[in-house]
Amino acid sequence: MLVDESFGNISVRSVCEKVGKSERQFNRKFNEIVGIPPLQYIKIRQLHFIINRIHRNHFESIKELAYDTGFYDPAHFNHSFKKLTGMSPGAFIKSDVDKAKEFIQAGMYHQAISLLEKEIADNPTNAEAHYQLGICYVDQGNSNRAEEKFSISVHLKPDYRFKIGRAYKKMADVALNRGKLSSIRSHYDKAINYNPSLRKDIASNLLKKGLQGGKNADVILSQAISYNRKLEKEVTNYYYALSQQTTGGKSLEILKKANNYSRKYDSEIGNKLLEIANRQESESSRKKYIEEASNYTDKKTLFHATVQYYTDRLGHPKKIELNTGEWVEAETVEYGDKIHYLSMYNFKTRKGGAVRLWKAAILEKNLFLFTDSDMIGNDISLWFSKNYKNTTVYFWTEKI
Repeated sequence: MLVDESFGNISVRSVCEKVGKSERQFNRKFNEIVGIPPLQYIKIRQLHFIINRIHRNHFESIKELAYDTGFYDPAHFNHSFKKLTGMSPGAFIKSDVDKAKEFIQAGMYHQAISLLEKEIADNPTNAEAHYQLGICYVDQGNSNRAEEKFSISVHLKPDYRFKIGRAYKKMADVALNRGKLSSIRSHYDKAINYNPSLRKDIASNLLKKGLQGGKNADVILSQAISYNRKLEKEVTNYYYALSQQTTGGKSLEILKKANNYSRKYDSEIGNKLLEIANRQESESSRKKYIEEASNYTDKKTLFHATVQYYTDRLGHPKKIELNTGEWVEAETVEYGDKIHYLSMYNFKTRKGGAVRLWKAAILEKNLFLFTDSDMIGNDISLWFSKNYKNTTVYFWTEKI
């Protein structure tokens, strides 16, 4: 009774004086009846009153609590409290949500979830508890449950959408820096969904990481641009600079990556492909690169590359400009002669009285073989004239 009346703030000597017993006699009898020394009992009861006061939230600070419950100073109070409970007053006073945060920080999700579910059962409108439970579920890979809890927290407090957005971004940033890309797209998308103002910052983070290079750089830079198209120029310039540091097929491969975001290097890619094409020995290999080059450059450039290719193999061609509509004598031919030619546009030919239309030959040379029917008449001269468009004919004559 005396201990309870004083809320545990009483000494053993004071109790002895009130009951008229010596300390030695009182200690022996109390220990015999209760099983513990009176001082320990007083400390336990004092702790009980302190805890009740904490639960009722009847204090302003730990310092106030220490003095009000009879301790000489907060340090003495902290020492005694920790000795009896195993934790400091500050840790004990923390709410279940605060404790759950510490468990989350330590990766102890089962303990955190247990505390948060208890808090939500007692206080369903605690937005922070729903939010922290959502964080637990995200870290455990349970995105559906996480979104459910996040949705409730936003419903309770709309401003929580910004906090959730930042949380998703933070988780994605950590995964990005660790090179774990499987979840970053989903997390960044959700971050932007909750907090659209994060879009530019997310794009900048991805750009910074991607420009560091590495095996995932292409994926990361692509994601950066998906969030901010204005970064295309910077990414294009990065790939172009990288392409200049190497040669051959590797340089071309990197240059194509630059071209994914800007067509400014079309001409350079086309020229590189044509250079590779003209080094091929077989027509089929050359054709593969020519066809690819046609996606990047114009017909005129393709045509002149083809002229160079056959010049390297057949020697210098004869060249005739057809731009007046007049007939121009091109060659003298005999039975069995072959004319290999290139021309941007179709054009007319004449031998004797027979006029023919020879089709355009841009990417591959065409061949015309003179047979008996072409040898009718005494005229052995072959004449060229434009059809509808001016053109230049390059040709090689293969004599029998």
